[in-house]
Amino acid sequence: MQTLMIPNRHLYDLNPLNGGWQVCPPGHSYGPAIRDYFLFHYVVSGEGIFRRAGETVRIKGGSIFLIRPGETCFYQADADNPWTYIWLGFDGVLCR
Repeated sequence: MQTLMIPNRHLYDLNPLNGGWQVCPPGHSYGPAIRDYFLFHYVVSGEGIFRRAGETVRIKGGSIFLIRPGETCFYQADADNPWTYIWLGFDGVLCR
Protein backbone atom coordinates (compact mmCIF):
# COMPACT_ATOMS: atom_id res chain seq x y z
CA MET A 1 0.00 0.00 0.00
CA GLN A 2 1.20 3.48 -0.83
CA THR A 3 -0.48 6.45 0.82
CA LEU A 4 0.04 10.07 -0.10
CA MET A 5 -0.93 12.45 2.67
CA ILE A 6 -1.73 15.82 1.17
CA PRO A 7 -1.22 18.85 3.42
CA ASN A 8 -4.66 20.16 4.30
CA ARG A 9 -4.66 23.62 2.79
CA HIS A 10 -8.34 24.08 3.71
CA LEU A 11 -9.22 24.93 0.12
CA TYR A 12 -12.80 26.10 -0.04
CA ASP A 13 -14.19 24.59 -3.26
CA LEU A 14 -12.47 21.21 -3.52
CA ASN A 15 -9.92 20.22 -0.90
CA PRO A 16 -7.86 17.03 -1.53
CA LEU A 17 -6.90 15.27 1.72
CA ASN A 18 -5.20 11.98 0.86
CA GLY A 19 -4.66 9.53 -1.94
CA GLY A 20 -2.82 6.37 -2.82
CA TRP A 21 -3.04 2.91 -4.26
CA GLN A 22 -3.14 -0.63 -2.94
CA VAL A 23 -2.55 -4.06 -4.39
CA CYS A 24 -4.75 -6.01 -1.99
CA PRO A 25 -4.03 -9.53 -0.78
CA PRO A 26 -6.86 -12.07 -1.17
CA GLY A 27 -9.78 -11.30 1.16
CA HIS A 28 -8.33 -8.00 2.43
CA SER A 29 -11.12 -5.88 3.92
CA TYR A 30 -11.79 -2.49 5.46
CA GLY A 31 -14.64 -1.58 7.78
CA PRO A 32 -17.29 -1.29 8.72
CA ALA A 33 -16.18 2.31 8.99
CA ILE A 34 -17.51 5.86 8.82
CA ARG A 35 -15.50 8.73 7.38
CA ASP A 36 -15.98 12.48 7.67
CA TYR A 37 -14.93 13.20 4.06
CA PHE A 38 -15.61 11.87 0.57
CA LEU A 39 -13.49 8.93 -0.58
CA PHE A 40 -13.37 7.98 -4.25
CA HIS A 41 -11.99 4.55 -5.31
CA TYR A 42 -11.11 3.47 -8.85
CA VAL A 43 -10.62 -0.29 -9.22
CA VAL A 44 -7.76 -0.83 -11.65
CA SER A 45 -8.00 -4.62 -11.81
CA GLY A 46 -9.43 -7.59 -9.94
CA GLU A 47 -12.71 -7.60 -8.07
CA GLY A 48 -14.35 -7.38 -4.69
CA ILE A 49 -17.49 -6.26 -2.87
CA PHE A 50 -18.69 -2.92 -1.53
CA ARG A 51 -21.43 -2.80 1.11
CA ARG A 52 -23.44 0.18 2.37
CA ALA A 53 -26.99 0.72 3.61
CA GLY A 54 -27.68 -3.02 3.57
CA GLU A 55 -26.81 -3.36 -0.13
CA THR A 56 -23.82 -5.35 -1.40
CA VAL A 57 -22.43 -4.60 -4.85
CA ARG A 58 -19.88 -6.71 -6.72
CA ILE A 59 -17.23 -4.45 -8.25
CA LYS A 60 -14.72 -5.31 -10.99
CA GLY A 61 -11.74 -3.61 -12.62
CA GLY A 62 -12.68 -0.40 -14.44
CA SER A 63 -15.37 0.47 -11.88
CA ILE A 64 -15.53 3.22 -9.29
CA PHE A 65 -17.23 3.61 -5.93
CA LEU A 66 -17.73 6.65 -3.75
CA ILE A 67 -17.99 6.75 0.03
CA ARG A 68 -19.82 9.78 1.36
CA PRO A 69 -19.27 11.41 4.76
CA GLY A 70 -21.29 9.73 7.51
CA GLU A 71 -21.95 6.50 5.57
CA THR A 72 -21.17 3.20 7.20
CA CYS A 73 -19.48 1.02 4.62
CA PHE A 74 -17.42 -2.13 4.21
CA TYR A 75 -15.36 -3.34 1.27
CA GLN A 76 -13.41 -6.52 0.63
CA ALA A 77 -11.12 -7.87 -2.06
CA ASP A 78 -12.11 -11.11 -3.75
CA ALA A 79 -10.42 -14.27 -2.42
CA ASP A 80 -9.49 -15.54 -5.91
CA ASN A 81 -9.02 -12.32 -7.90
CA PRO A 82 -8.24 -9.53 -5.40
CA TRP A 83 -8.48 -5.97 -6.59
CA THR A 84 -5.95 -3.24 -7.02
CA TYR A 85 -7.34 0.25 -6.53
CA ILE A 86 -6.40 3.88 -6.27
CA TRP A 87 -8.18 6.32 -4.00
CA LEU A 88 -8.60 10.01 -3.34
CA GLY A 89 -10.10 11.54 -0.19
CA PHE A 90 -11.49 15.07 -0.41
CA ASP A 91 -13.94 17.61 0.98
CA GLY A 92 -15.08 21.14 0.11
CA VAL A 93 -18.26 23.05 -0.66
CA LEU A 94 -18.44 21.76 -4.26
CA CYS A 95 -18.93 18.27 -2.81
CA ARG A 96 -22.13 19.11 -0.97
